[in-house]
Amino acid sequence: MDPDRYLEQADMMLSLRLPKGDEVESIRPEESKFKGYSVRAHNPEEAGPLEGKIKPVNDKPLFGNPIPNRDAVQMEGVMPGYWFDSVYTKVINLASEYDDFPRDTSTLREEKIALLSRIETSARNYLAKYPLPEPPSDQELKRHIMVNQILNSIAQERRLLFGITREYGKIYLPEDEQDARENFARGNSASIAKVTYKAENPGEKPFVAVFKASTPDQTINAEAAKAFGISDNSENSNNSETAKLSHRSVYFYELDLLMGEELTPPTFYAIHNGQPGSCQQFVEGLHVSERGDVEDRYFAENAEIVPGIVRGEYIDQGRSFRLLNNSPDLEAQLGRMSDDDLIALYHSRDLVLTREQVVDIPPINLSHPKTQKALADAQLLDHLAGSVDRNLSNIFFVPKTGEDEDGDAWYGIQLIDNDLCAAAGNVHDNDKAHSLASPFRINMAGRVPNFIDYSTAERLQAMSFEEVYELQVLHQVSNFPELASQRERLGNCIDTINRALRAFPDKVEVTYKSTEEVAKRDKVTGREIPGQFETRVVESVDEITLVDEWDDETYQQMLVNRDTYLFRANDCRISELGAMMDSNPEKAAEIWVTQFHLMGAGPMAEAYGKDRNAIPKLSAFLNHYRKRVVLEGDADTRRACDFVHTLVKAPKQNLTPDEQQEKSDLLLPMMLGDKATGKDIGRALNFCQNSQLLRASTVMALLPQATKMTADIPADQWEPPEYFKTNFKFMIKDGGFPPVPDRIAVSQCVEGAHPQRESIDMLRFCSLLTYCTVPKYIQINKKLDTATCHEYSHAMKYLTPEALEKIRGTEARNRKALIRETCFPVVDGLDQKNIEAVTLLLYHHFGVIEPLNR
Repeated sequence: MDPDRYLEQADMMLSLRLPKGDEVESIRPEESKFKGYSVRAHNPEEAGPLEGKIKPVNDKPLFGNPIPNRDAVQMEGVMPGYWFDSVYTKVINLASEYDDFPRDTSTLREEKIALLSRIETSARNYLAKYPLPEPPSDQELKRHIMVNQILNSIAQERRLLFGITREYGKIYLPEDEQDARENFARGNSASIAKVTYKAENPGEKPFVAVFKASTPDQTINAEAAKAFGISDNSENSNNSETAKLSHRSVYFYELDLLMGEELTPPTFYAIHNGQPGSCQQFVEGLHVSERGDVEDRYFAENAEIVPGIVRGEYIDQGRSFRLLNNSPDLEAQLGRMSDDDLIALYHSRDLVLTREQVVDIPPINLSHPKTQKALADAQLLDHLAGSVDRNLSNIFFVPKTGEDEDGDAWYGIQLIDNDLCAAAGNVHDNDKAHSLASPFRINMAGRVPNFIDYSTAERLQAMSFEEVYELQVLHQVSNFPELASQRERLGNCIDTINRALRAFPDKVEVTYKSTEEVAKRDKVTGREIPGQFETRVVESVDEITLVDEWDDETYQQMLVNRDTYLFRANDCRISELGAMMDSNPEKAAEIWVTQFHLMGAGPMAEAYGKDRNAIPKLSAFLNHYRKRVVLEGDADTRRACDFVHTLVKAPKQNLTPDEQQEKSDLLLPMMLGDKATGKDIGRALNFCQNSQLLRASTVMALLPQATKMTADIPADQWEPPEYFKTNFKFMIKDGGFPPVPDRIAVSQCVEGAHPQRESIDMLRFCSLLTYCTVPKYIQINKKLDTATCHEYSHAMKYLTPEALEKIRGTEARNRKALIRETCFPVVDGLDQKNIEAVTLLLYHHFGVIEPLNR
């Protein structure tokens, strides 16, 4: 390296240091020792002290051939191979041939790997065919030493293909394989194989891993990789090998080991099918939503896209196909078929098109303290690692049944597909990052997470950039922008943690500066100048909280913080449930019943409230839901009311107060369900009053459900509570009216609403109106049918607890005018005769019936 360039890099490296005092020690937990490739994990003495480790990185590629060739053999005094057996000659010839492959030519890697395998096979064949005699001659001994030296050099050379220069950490090779399933899945940049590796020791289980190749012909399609400098659009820097995706994936795992989080499946370098790459332990778990291929109906006009779907051109849109007869022979022929042949298969119904969509939403309890912590730790790890493309499809929730100290089930976290990390740019100062949008993307590097576990923070407080730097250099993600971005992330995080640990109550603010391009304006007129832009600095402030104890309070806080992984996970399953309401309403209703308490009324209402057509959609869907839901207590009733009230008041619904009331009265009976009891209805009225959505129309909408649930209760089994006997005497008079079910229903509603005065008063008003006033008034005005009279139900929407008090407190001579003014503020489209009849009915109620029944 040029001396001036070396000194320039040395100055830059010094600026990257994090001051840690006289001695810098590793924070690596004991249980993570002897894993991965870090020299410090295996042999700290060989690694030496951390202090002063940062130095310029020599990016000069490795040259030379460590494998002994013919010249080396002769220099060692071993006679030329042609004097001896042909097997030894083949070993030496292949070793000499390998000398023609320089290490820095990545396009020849596969040929290198294949040649190494041939040399190794020949060398082992030689040792097996010609074992050393006893005693060996000098020449025989030298030949055996030379062949073993070649075998050792092959192992070393395979490590050097990945830039690994020391004998720590396993590289999985083809000879380690027990079984392999190709094309197991597809990612943004590589085809994926599921490989089973032989157990290293007797009694151990095989290592099952997912292998992802890293080769020059594998293009990186992820926009995030380009936005953050992991790759670009150039011909030479937009493939998985040049971008070092395998190295980044292993680096992520090593950083997890260093932090002691255990959130990443073991990840190692590997060679499979002649291709270098990485293998990550295969894990099974749950996603927040499970997606599957669902068959599309046959439409002749879809035939033209069939060839493209079969050839994978629509895979990013979730489009695929299925052969109905499951014929392996036919499947093997698809790649050779013409477009017309493929279209003919579709028309004959031998091939059907499928579309990926959500098929299930597992009941994952995100509120468990350990799951909250795991999500927070995952977000912190992603931040420190510079992970730019984390999405919910590469987070597994792994059941941990019975592992809680209370014996409760909970879910741990495993992060997979971690190769888009070690970003050279951070989100708060990257304009492109703000334009990246995906319903499943939940994080981009740059901002310190808003919630950090206290114990994790204390451990990271001692973290040094020197040790992270060692990992970056080891795994070759160490150009200066990558180092500088890593230093910035770690520095911001440690500074924030230090300030938070000194603060009370463990909270601190972090200010970020970013730039944005805006239209330039004329300084005199203030008008935009066409085609001219200027850059301005924008500041934003985040609050960071250290959490010592994860509980319901922290859960509620994260559930409404859009920047947390927990919010994004919950928001995703709410969104997926919304999609399922259209595609499979019966399944969606089943999920809503079992998981409403997990997703939360507020977040669900907020998410669905953004859709202007949400209420009509929900009205249709809730007819499926109401048949299944069973309220099991006050919390369930509150949740149903909170959802409805938050939804109708959502800004994007743009409803007037009267429209909010109308929609609330429509949705609430469905949300409470067909099994809601009178007590449930009474509690619901209280919650309606708290939300300022309690009116006479609400009681009229809910009371029939309470009555239905009491239809089979015999009169002799009903004992009304004393409060009901005292204040609802008109409901328990001798005689057959009102019917017993109605009496029981109202008494149960009163019991549920007690002691909230407004709800009970509204129940009393509606009951007295229905069972006393209306029957007597209809005897006078037989033309008024309250069951069908639109003006009657219209009036009920305006009778609030406050309106009742006001009407009762008004002098009799002014009461009729007040009733009309209150109940009919707008008369357009209403029948004037019915308005007058309803006004007289209510006037008779407040003036005659109520005084008689005090």
